[in-house]
Amino acid sequence: MNERTHVPMTSRTTFRLGGYAQRFHTVRSTRALADAIRTADGEPIRLLGGGSNLLVNDEPLDGIVIANRIRGLTVERHPDHVIVRAGGGMNWDMLVASVVHQGWQGIECLSGIPGTVGAAPVQNIGAYGQSVADVLSAVHAVNRETGQEHELTAKDCAFGYRTSIFQSRPLVVTEVALQLRPAAPACLSYQDLAGPFKNAHPSLTQVRQTVLEIRNAKGALAMTGWPRLHSAGSFFKNPVVTPAVLNACHEELQRTASSRRWYWPQSDGTVKVAAGRLIETAGFPRGFQDGTVGISPYHALSLIAYRGARAADVAGLARRIQEAVLKQFGVLLEAEPQLWGWKQYPLLRP
Repeated sequence: MNERTHVPMTSRTTFRLGGYAQRFHTVRSTRALADAIRTADGEPIRLLGGGSNLLVNDEPLDGIVIANRIRGLTVERHPDHVIVRAGGGMNWDMLVASVVHQGWQGIECLSGIPGTVGAAPVQNIGAYGQSVADVLSAVHAVNRETGQEHELTAKDCAFGYRTSIFQSRPLVVTEVALQLRPAAPACLSYQDLAGPFKNAHPSLTQVRQTVLEIRNAKGALAMTGWPRLHSAGSFFKNPVVTPAVLNACHEELQRTASSRRWYWPQSDGTVKVAAGRLIETAGFPRGFQDGTVGISPYHALSLIAYRGARAADVAGLARRIQEAVLKQFGVLLEAEPQLWGWKQYPLLRP
C-alpha cells in the first residue's frame, strides 16, 4: 500500500476529466485494502477500478480514493465445469481473453467491456445475451467501513438489471469466482451477434472477435489498438416501464423508428425500452455536439467529452437530455456511471 496526495483523476477515467484526489492509495492485496480503509479516519472512501463507469467533478475530491489493483488468477477443475477465481483489480477484458483462449464458455459475449473484474458484479455487466449474474459462483468482498471480510453467493448479490447489492452496501469486491463450461457452444442468443454466423457453429474466439468489432462500430471500445472516444460508454440505462407508459409514447416512437427493435417485453409484465431511441427522438441525435461535449456519432447512449471539456459540461448535457425525454415521454432516464465530487447531485433522480 502507498499513499500519494494531489493525484490528478484525468488520466484515471475514460472520460479523461476531473479534479484531483487529495489522498490516493493503490492497494494490491486484501490486507493492504483493510489498512487503507483504517487510514481514512472517517473520511469518505471512494473505490476506483478502471475508471470506465465514472464522471469525476472538476473540484478537488475530499476523502480518500483507493485504487483496487488486487490481481491473481486460479482455476478449480471439475468434471463438467471450471471455477475461475480472479482478483478484483484485474482487467476484465484480459480475463475474458484468457478464458476464451482456454475454451471455457460463459463470458465470451462480455468481451471489450472496459473496467476491472471487481466492477463487473457491481453493475451486473451484461451484453449480447450474457451477464455476470449468469455465471457468478461467489464474491469475496471487504466492508469499507469496518474492514470485515465477506463471502457472498450469487443469491446474496441481489442481481437485477445493471444493479446489485454492492450499489447499496459499502462492500469492495476483492475476488470474483465464475463457473464456466469447457467445450460448450458459444452464446448466440442476440440477433446482431447470431446474424454474421447464420447456421455456422463459431468458436468462442470467433464470437469474441465479432463482439469486439460490433462494439467498435458503436464507438464502445476503450482498448489499446482500437479507436477511442472519451466517454463512459452507455451513460443512461434502458428504462423499464409499464405497458401503459409504453403505449403512451408508442405512436410517436413508432413514427420515427427504423426497422430495428426498440422495446423488449419482460417476464414480469414490464417493458424495457431503448433509451437511445428516446434520446434521439427528443432532439439529441447521434453526432450531436454542443461546444466541448456531445453524443457519439455511433450510439446515442454515449456522451462524449471533447478537448477543453469539463465534467460540469458533461453533467449539464446529461441533465438536458433527461429533461427533454421526461417532458416528451414522461420517462426519467437514470444515469449508469457513478458521479463523484458534487456537493449537490447534478442530474435528475427517480
